[in-house]
Amino acid sequence: MQNLHHQSHRYVTLFVLLLVAVASSGASRHAVAQEQVLSEQWYAVEVQDEQAGWSHAKTVRADGQITTLSEMRLKIARDGVTIRIQTASKFVETLGGEPVSMWSLVKYSDMPVETDWVFNEKTIDVTVTLNGEDTKMSEPRPTGNWLTPNEASEYTLKRIKAGADVITLSTIDASQGSAPFSVTRKVIDREAELELNGVKYAAIECESTTSMAPTVVSKEFLDPNDGTVLSGTTGMGALVFSLKLTSKQQALQKVAAPELMIDTLVSPDRAIQNPRAVTRMIAELSVKEGKMPELPNTGAQSVTRVGKDTLRLVIRIDENTPAPEEDLTNETYLASTTYLDYKNEAIGEIVTRALKGKEEAPTAEKAEAIRAFVHRYVSSKNLDQGFATATEVAKTQSGDCSEHGVLLAAMLRGAGIPSRVATGLIYVERFAGRRNVFGYHMWAQALIDGAWVDYDATLPMRFDATHVTVYTSALEDGGMMTDFSSMIPLLGQLEIRVIKVKAN
Repeated sequence: MQNLHHQSHRYVTLFVLLLVAVASSGASRHAVAQEQVLSEQWYAVEVQDEQAGWSHAKTVRADGQITTLSEMRLKIARDGVTIRIQTASKFVETLGGEPVSMWSLVKYSDMPVETDWVFNEKTIDVTVTLNGEDTKMSEPRPTGNWLTPNEASEYTLKRIKAGADVITLSTIDASQGSAPFSVTRKVIDREAELELNGVKYAAIECESTTSMAPTVVSKEFLDPNDGTVLSGTTGMGALVFSLKLTSKQQALQKVAAPELMIDTLVSPDRAIQNPRAVTRMIAELSVKEGKMPELPNTGAQSVTRVGKDTLRLVIRIDENTPAPEEDLTNETYLASTTYLDYKNEAIGEIVTRALKGKEEAPTAEKAEAIRAFVHRYVSSKNLDQGFATATEVAKTQSGDCSEHGVLLAAMLRGAGIPSRVATGLIYVERFAGRRNVFGYHMWAQALIDGAWVDYDATLPMRFDATHVTVYTSALEDGGMMTDFSSMIPLLGQLEIRVIKVKAN
């Protein structure tokens, strides 16, 4: 039986992976001996109606256990540069549905990140392997009524056959860490028809959402006999991602990498002169269809709603919105995570270099010294990486805005300064063959004197007021999908009207 909850969630994670490259470790280590194949499916993965790669799902029984395996490979172009995306995961459970272990391997750029979880009675032993170095830790075993992957599939099929119109369950996906999340599936049509590769199928049409991205709705067509996902489509703003059941040969055919970056650029109503010198900007934001989502009051940005469909932003680089009280004592902003792994020796070395002679300087001066250091240190500024860890950036000195932002945030934490990354847009005069556009961008924020202060290491100066913050993230392990979901409704839909600009 196809792993229903896992495949549905994979639709939602597709767009996140456009910025990263995820790879599996190889079948030899994670092969299942003397296996009985319970189900196996191959899918063509389409982006904007172009095949971009494939997905493979398999459930096997061996040695008194059930193992759910998945793998996906995509190619995405960013301004002509191809990013290869791969992902693989594995979940092992007993025949009675007790979790035994799970595994995932992600390669957000050139260095793989591998995570193994082993379930104990009250805890989980976790091993994270990055660049050949193991980090071991223990975390509490999740409590509550969550289901293992095979249990979730069987429960969903049972409820569908019982005539349920809404099915909600809680489960775990190794690609998102050990925290349970909920999946809700709503039956739309029990007598739907679907044609794939010239073959007609009877199907059950459903809509599904997850608690990690509650605003993102996936449309699925399920086989009414065994619950196999026949196809699934997810709209990410104006972008569309699909999975379609196919043959192995068709799934594995060579394909070109679809270009997506151009579709997300935003042309404002007028050009901004000398954008890097802008110290104050007032702009109104809306979406082409529906209600404009809320944006955060944070850093240099203040937001007010002007009617149902419009937000007015005031961005002033010399004024910072006070941070919420809970942020001031939140240890999350000083934690070492997989991507902000500042406890790695490579990060510690460059923090020391960046602060040489400024060890006793005020916090703001230290933060600016680190930002300026990262700007110089990342000497190969390119789009070749998807989404690298701070340790990788420290070693390769290569990347785009996300690599600058991740390294800067990690180094700030290494210097004892609470930090996070901010993602949104920045105005550029030329990019990817377009002129005078806002493009999606990442930078860092540091918590200084009770306020979040913006620092952009891609620029020769600290910041400018053409940055629009859409969301902020501490880059916690397992929390990136939830953070990202707030951006999805804006993709290909955002409209920006520039009201007033002040520049030095």
